[in-house]
Amino acid sequence: MVHREEEIGFFRRQQPGTPLVLLRPDTVPDDIAMILKVDGILTARGGSTSHAAVTAYRLGKTCVVGCRRLQVNEKISRSTIGEQALASGDWVAIDGHNGFIFKGRHKTTPSAGGSPA
Repeated sequence: MVHREEEIGFFRRQQPGTPLVLLRPDTVPDDIAMILKVDGILTARGGSTSHAAVTAYRLGKTCVVGCRRLQVNEKISRSTIGEQALASGDWVAIDGHNGFIFKGRHKTTPSAGGSPA
């Protein structure tokens, strides 16, 4: 998972083909360059008509929005979900159908029209 654009480039060079999930408090139109480069999006705010959800759907990307327990600190590339600390480079998998978030490396499969994340 990643928090910032420079991390996307780093992980794409170091681990090409590895699905990347972008963590954000919420997305804004200025985030589109990052969204295009990742496979999934996880946000703390938003709902089914939020920018992140609509953009991810249109681009065929996996997305979980409105994770109220998610606290994102982009400046230090760290987040927490409840008591679980997450840093850029950690493995997470997201289930866009059910809203589940799994810490660690998990086998993922794309849904119809989506990409694995």
